[in-house]
Amino acid sequence: MMTEQFRDCFIGEKGYEGLKKLIRSGNDLCTDIAKCWQERCDLELVYAKGLRKNSEAFQKLSARSKGSLTQGLAVISTQTNVESEAHSAIANTLLNKICLPMKNLADTQLKARKP
Repeated sequence: MMTEQFRDCFIGEKGYEGLKKLIRSGNDLCTDIAKCWQERCDLELVYAKGLRKNSEAFQKLSARSKGSLTQGLAVISTQTNVESEAHSAIANTLLNKICLPMKNLADTQLKARKP
């Protein structure tokens, strides 16, 4: 059995059901995409937290070491902290610019569709 195309649904009473099905699947897709971006955001936050802890460990090791090793470990600590902040910024951008707007769009569409 061949799947009905949207363009083929406008004969008789099938048009409304076809349109309803298309809108519902679009809304479901939007919701699923928003969930995937939310997962990515959560992963970025977890990674940023791990990098922050790693940076603190390097900082402690830097305080215990001598000579040029102190400077090397301090630089590694600083760079790891910078990378942690970058991943936190990515997570915030994903949340504010992609996840929340997509969720709001899907919710608005769902509310507008239901009587």
